[in-house]
Amino acid sequence: MIQTYLLVERPETASPRLFVVANGDTRGQPLTPAGLRRVFRYHRFRSAVPGGHPHSLRHTFGTALEVSGVALNASFGRFCDRSFSAVGFQTSEERC
Repeated sequence: MIQTYLLVERPETASPRLFVVANGDTRGQPLTPAGLRRVFRYHRFRSAVPGGHPHSLRHTFGTALEVSGVALNASFGRFCDRSFSAVGFQTSEERC
């Protein structure tokens, strides 16, 4: 999926960031958190999925890692600013 994005959708840019703005005056510049929220709002509207938020996607991805057998303490730093042991992370799907 990422390879397709890089080959087909990502505009030419010198930016080292993976995700960049695709259209408009800031085309090719790094995608900001506000820009990502705007993309989500647009696609939520188009798909009629009112509960889709970037944070939900983050939890879904974390759950998929857990289900596939990835040790959560190994990947926890990608999902939280705090340490794994400090949070007392619960692994039930009901939290996602």
